[in-house]
Amino acid sequence: NPNNNYIRLSNMLFRVYGVDEEDDVVIVADEDVANVNYTKLDKWLDYYYDHFNDTAKKMIVEKKYCNMTVTDETTNATKCNGYTKKRKIYIPSVVEINAAQSGNENYMKPYTISWVANAKNKKEAYVTRNVFWDENEGKSFVAYNSTHNYGVRPMITLDGDSLISGGTGTITDPYVFGDTKPGKNGSYVNERSTGEYIIIEDMLYRIVEVEKDGTTRILSESTVGTFDDSVKTTANPNGDKIVYNPKDSQSAGYYINNRASEYIETAFFANHEIEVPIYKGNIVYGTETSVKRYKVKVSAPDMYEMFAAQPQRGGNCASYWTVNSSNKKRTAGAIYLVGVPLNHELDATMDLYVRVAAYLKKDTVISSGQGTYESPYMIK
Repeated sequence: NPNNNYIRLSNMLFRVYGVDEEDDVVIVADEDVANVNYTKLDKWLDYYYDHFNDTAKKMIVEKKYCNMTVTDETTNATKCNGYTKKRKIYIPSVVEINAAQSGNENYMKPYTISWVANAKNKKEAYVTRNVFWDENEGKSFVAYNSTHNYGVRPMITLDGDSLISGGTGTITDPYVFGDTKPGKNGSYVNERSTGEYIIIEDMLYRIVEVEKDGTTRILSESTVGTFDDSVKTTANPNGDKIVYNPKDSQSAGYYINNRASEYIETAFFANHEIEVPIYKGNIVYGTETSVKRYKVKVSAPDMYEMFAAQPQRGGNCASYWTVNSSNKKRTAGAIYLVGVPLNHELDATMDLYVRVAAYLKKDTVISSGQGTYESPYMIK
């Protein structure tokens, strides 16, 4: 039942898709985690799997997932005729998404654009979303270039003997397994885990991971400011290259590092080195040709890191810049409107909002909260 099929595992929210023939339970992420190229899905899913805690990893069973090739005429398929080898993680296919349709509702379709497992040919693969417009109006699936960046919504299978330890299955009280315990008041944030939530001066953030130096990388759930109080910037309107550079006044990186502190509390943030991946042509996961490093207090997120896709649970997240850069003419990491990356040249006048990535100082301490979306940690 879509109203009570929510699970929280490893501090991430999932939906129960169903029970398979071995009585194991197939679950799917409640939202896109990042935007990635279809051509690099396997590589990125390995990165995603590494962020599960050890208890959750022990619950995951390997399974063959549907990934048959389809055409525009066969995207309505309800039976699969082609599978992956056994694996720990994948993404939904048209078969799973079609089976989740109930009247006009389908909880497997996001309002962003998300890849499904099925290719059309060697150069194109299918995406889905709640509503397509213009010439694609009314369709459930549309094929796009496989090197483009769109949302990834991972799917995994849990051992059916796993025991629920609490929750009622609703979005605000999901089923839980005891794989995580909230931090105690007075404990350090760098003892916490990927996926937990923190609030600082009314701004909600999510933990990406704890770094080896003891700082904690976080991403804001919303863009800075409001639609009325516009915090936006263009990127190099006078040139062909759009490279994220906090030292260049023409770059979005300069604006973010020098102006974000006017709108948010940054006292808990550490000056920290960031990496700016630069690509020769299209921005494709894992294919950067060079990396620039800068020491900053705040920056944009990396398009490919955990939770860098536009959050769907709430908040005020408009279009925003990412650090991903390219030497290709007017190409940059940019998430536009309803969480959809721009996979074409950017207009010189395009201005986008600011979504913040930062590192919490290693001595940052929790004062209250449970680390969940409903009860985020307060820090002091």
